Amino acid sequence: MWWCLFVLTKAFASPNVTDAIRASKALPVQLTDGLGEGEGCFDADSQYTPTSVNCQTWVQWTISRAYAEDNQQQFQRYMDDLRYYEEVSFAHRKHFVDRWVMYDPTPLQQIDTTPCRPDQSHEIVLNLSDFRNTVGYTQSLYQEGPSGVEKHIVPSLSVSQATTCLNSLEDGWYVGFFVATPKWIGRWSTIGDLGLVHAMIFEVRGEVRGEVRGEKQGKNRVGKIGVHHASMDAKKVIEEPWATFHQRLSSVAQGYRIFALAPDWTVDTDMPKRVSECP
Repeated sequence: MWWCLFVLTKAFASPNVTDAIRASKALPVQLTDGLGEGEGCFDADSQYTPTSVNCQTWVQWTISRAYAEDNQQQFQRYMDDLRYYEEVSFAHRKHFVDRWVMYDPTPLQQIDTTPCRPDQSHEIVLNLSDFRNTVGYTQSLYQEGPSGVEKHIVPSLSVSQATTCLNSLEDGWYVGFFVATPKWIGRWSTIGDLGLVHAMIFEVRGEVRGEVRGEKQGKNRVGKIGVHHASMDAKKVIEEPWATFHQRLSSVAQGYRIFALAPDWTVDTDMPKRVSECP
């Protein structure tokens, strides 16, 4: 979907995030996700080859490509595991990041260190039935209750705590999502309240290069953190310094969360597809 949270994750198992991000820059960025369950299904868009990406499908595609590299079968297995609960169907797709983190966060793992612990929380209401009605889907979503409405408390890091966390991390690749403000929801959401949105990948590095060279060096490692993301404003995948990013988005991002990627994440079997929905 078009909402994406701010979860930090490190790609321990994949040394090839650089190439994956480079390859992803060929993908157009649009509000719609560009992926579905394939021909004959409710959402007939390609299951693996997007015509365009948004923030969430971009990070799913990039993580899958980074782990699988040139192995297409493994790429497809990683994509299915990131995008679905238990089976390939619109009902089981991980439409909401908040539900993804709650029900099946793999490969995300919480970083249980003091600098990366949440210091605030927000209450959200997810109206699943309104979402289904908006897209014309009549079946219940994965784990949807009779009311079609869910309330969640979303823990998050303030900007200052997120900066402290980023400064404490080892050099490497991380993934992030932010907590949307009412202003963001009013502009981008068609179904009301949302929590975690807008996926991105952080590059924490020992040397500053490229377009982040202008930031101050020394003890403040913020100057060495680049944020890669599928930008709706730029209509393409871009990189910008963390300080520039969080200042620019201060009116739409009210918090962040942090996770690590499981170092032993593997997907050894194909995920089944719901035959009744995808004949």
